Parts: sequence; C-alpha cells; structure tokens
Amino acid sequence: MGRFKPSRWQKFWRLPPTARRLFMAAALLIFGLWVALRLLPFSFLRRGVERAADAPSPSTADESTTQTVAWAIRAAGQFLPFATCLPRALAAHLLLRRNRCPSDLKIGVTRAPDDQFLAHAWVESTGRVVIGTLPDLARYIPLEGESHRTA
Repeated sequence: MGRFKPSRWQKFWRLPPTARRLFMAAALLIFGLWVALRLLPFSFLRRGVERAADAPSPSTADESTTQTVAWAIRAAGQFLPFATCLPRALAAHLLLRRNRCPSDLKIGVTRAPDDQFLAHAWVESTGRVVIGTLPDLARYIPLEGESHRTA
C-alpha cells in the first residue's frame, strides 16, 4: 500500500495559526493587487502601496520574518499562477514593510535576444533578493524612480 500524501488543504491546516494568517494575507494581497493593476493607473496604485507600506522605521533586519514573508508570497503565488511578478513584488514589499523589515521594490527592464522588451519586478531586503529572483536578474536594469527603498 502506498504512503498517504497529504492534500494542500491538510498541509495548510497543519501550519501554525500565524503562518496561516500570513499565507491568507499574501494570497488576498496578490489577488487584490492583480485586479487593481488591471483597473488603476500604475502610478496611482504605486503611491497607494507606498502609503499602505508606510510603517514605523524598519528594525534591524529580522531574517526569520523576511523569510516567512517570502515563503507566504511564494506559497500563495502557487495558488494564483496568473499573478505575475509585479503583484507578487508589490505584495511582498507591503508585507515586509508592515512587519518592519527593510524592503526595496525594484522594477527593471532588458531586451531579449530577439530584441523583445522584457520587464520584471523583484524585492530586495538588506541587499538580497527576497522575491522575484531570476537566473539572469543581473541583465535587468532598474528603472530610475521605480526603486523604492524603505530602510
């Protein structure tokens, strides 16, 4: 007889209550931001995210909190595969700031070998990519005025 493999819901309910709440917050934020990106001008949405992310000055980098937020964004993103890098990065930036962790939202551009324009969003904390890492991330040039350091 094969081993029992727990379902996603069983795994979810086995999480500590704080992890479940963070996962749900991440999923709702990603979904809400995904919808908002389709309905609102980006400059308006970005200002709203920055205002909402305005928390007391970040404390010293709490690595465990940073990693927990990154886990929640990645896990929620698996349930929302339509949500691209931008809503995920915006949600991570917001959750990190609300948890008093340094956060640097980056939006960068590059050209593909076929000369196609590519854009990507990611979040760094204390100089390390937390959400949105890519093997060729160094190719992306951050847009001026689109990097929002809140440390």
